[in-house]
Amino acid sequence: MMGFLCCYSVFICFFVLLLTGTTSSQQPKCPFNYIYHLGDGVADNGNAIRTLPSGPLLPAARLPYGETYPGRPTGRWSDGRLIIDFAATVLGLTQLKPYLDTNTSSNNGVIFAVAGSPVLDRLFYLNKGVVIPDYAAPLNLQHDWFRRYLISSVCTTPTGVDQGRRETNSSSR
Repeated sequence: MMGFLCCYSVFICFFVLLLTGTTSSQQPKCPFNYIYHLGDGVADNGNAIRTLPSGPLLPAARLPYGETYPGRPTGRWSDGRLIIDFAATVLGLTQLKPYLDTNTSSNNGVIFAVAGSPVLDRLFYLNKGVVIPDYAAPLNLQHDWFRRYLISSVCTTPTGVDQGRRETNSSSR
């Protein structure tokens, strides 16, 4: 419980500082060009409904989800904006797209998060008798998606590929 309160406090402080920084009359250019988010339903803006053929049958694919924002169901497990939407807006970035949505692209980053996703591999939870939703994507799978995304879209030159490999290999250690 104490760990949760500590994490929650740090999270709140981060957003308060982020928001207060945007109220000054001289707004500096945002030092970030991209946001890449891995996680669960807190940031899932449409990946869960695209992980399985039956995904469109999930509640997030129907109203009232998405009714307030963006005005139609998109796979968000929310009726409105997600925290990551507010963060992108505050940083001056355009709306981020779900990784599994092949019909759209984003110049400012991608969301890899999928609702109900665990941190550890499915087998760990299966051995403990914990059921993980079929549409969930454990963190190791999201990390693989992220690596593929970097190599296929960000690292388009030989130098960029080498740099991307160095960055993704160092992050997996």
